[in-house]
Amino acid sequence: MTSYTVIINSVFMVFSIVAIGIVLRKTQFVPDSFDRTFTRLTINLFFPALILARIIGNPTLEDSSTLLYAPLVGFFFVSSGYLACYLIAPFFGLRDRQVRGSFALTTGNFNYGFIPIPIAMSIFDDATIGALFLHNVGVEIALWSIGIALLTGRFNQRSIRHIINPPLCAILFAVTITLTDLDHTVPTVVMGTFDMLGNCAIPLALLMIGMTMGNHLTGMPKWTSLRVGLPACMLRLALLPAVMLCLAVLLPFSIELKRVIVLQVAMPSAVFPIVLASHYQSDTETAIRVVLATSALSIVTLPLWLTFGLKLIGS
Repeated sequence: MTSYTVIINSVFMVFSIVAIGIVLRKTQFVPDSFDRTFTRLTINLFFPALILARIIGNPTLEDSSTLLYAPLVGFFFVSSGYLACYLIAPFFGLRDRQVRGSFALTTGNFNYGFIPIPIAMSIFDDATIGALFLHNVGVEIALWSIGIALLTGRFNQRSIRHIINPPLCAILFAVTITLTDLDHTVPTVVMGTFDMLGNCAIPLALLMIGMTMGNHLTGMPKWTSLRVGLPACMLRLALLPAVMLCLAVLLPFSIELKRVIVLQVAMPSAVFPIVLASHYQSDTETAIRVVLATSALSIVTLPLWLTFGLKLIGS
């Protein structure tokens, strides 16, 4: 069984790199002008390479139930989180449509990429990491359909086009190669190249998360407005994880998918909704407050949920 010390070390390793990113931005050692280049490299090159290195030949694809259920679980949990947060928001005084939409999108969306992936790589096997990537396909679909609809107040067909992106294409390609038993034909040098490029994805992405947070720390906290931060933490770090964990225990999923659910149970809110709130001219400040509050508290709650959840599923 994964020890609490190993989990703590994995969590703090991730947040240490995020903290370095904050320092890099606050000192302007890495100016804003680098952000676009870093983002394009991470999303279009390094992250697809990581996916190809981890999914091609991955044993989790031999389990047809995981192949089917992992994306469905990702879609269900995130879309349910959006709707729950949207319905509950008015009880905390968040009645304005833009505030409510930003709150629902950010609070309902756990961090499904660059924080859970390095933790998973530290404490789980390749089969679980493969299940995590498949799970994230469902999360992306929920984000660009239901999430954008709640954020903007309308169903936006143009936003759904973003589902077709380099990481998704890499997942589909890797799954196809593996299911058709062609993974053995991929040259070792090619797999080695994918692995080397993929190793760049996580550190750079974590630095980018830190730099994004660094852009918004000045003058924002007062941790971080109780009207927004408190309900966000209650929902994202307590109520929603409890429901998700109960379903992980009760439903007949593979152990790899159960581990993925436990990992996502522990996550704070994703950072990317800040970008979406700004792009769609919604309430960016609410999104920032949710991310800062849940991220700060998750330094304590993340290892606790992860340790408790893994014991509960018997992993």
